[in-house]
Amino acid sequence: MTKAQYLAAMAKYKTKEDAYNDSLYVKKVTGKQLSTEDYTTAEQTKLAGIDAGAEENVIESITVNSGQPLTVTGKSVNIDLSAYALASDMTSVFTYKGSVASYALLPSTDLSVGDVWNVEAADPTNGINAGDNVAWNGTAWDVLAGTVDLSGYVQAEDGKGLSHIDVTQSMKDAWDAAANGEDVTQAEINALFGETESGGGE
Repeated sequence: MTKAQYLAAMAKYKTKEDAYNDSLYVKKVTGKQLSTEDYTTAEQTKLAGIDAGAEENVIESITVNSGQPLTVTGKSVNIDLSAYALASDMTSVFTYKGSVASYALLPSTDLSVGDVWNVEAADPTNGINAGDNVAWNGTAWDVLAGTVDLSGYVQAEDGKGLSHIDVTQSMKDAWDAAANGEDVTQAEINALFGETESGGGE
């Protein structure tokens, strides 16, 4: 083999070797290194389309209970809810504490607004009826309710109404006798209406 033939064969071999190496390796670039992340062309295109400083799902305004929208000027918003009651406030408006025999025995220390006590005995001086519930309002006891005396009333019954006639037992006995077919005497009739024998005629 001549020198020229040898060099030609080596050049052909080098060309094939370079092609083979290029299929298996990448050339080193200063400032860069290999990565385990596969960064595709699609991802590069997507990233290029995002504006500088852009954020996902940016909130432009906030409205509380359909009120005046609050303008968002930063990444945090301070919403003033001081005008609204907390759930814990709603569940602790009144706290039943117990029962005392009289108004004078109500506690005077360690009180919280909303403490409720039942006062068993009436105290006209303080406007307390027997059985009233009183609540501490921060400065004094506030009467909530009391016991209503219904002893002067009768319970309503279906089919019955009040009458201006006072039915006595003797009147009831006479009606029962008539209902049973017994004869009712004039004296009994007069007795029903509080009349004497001589005063019952027309």
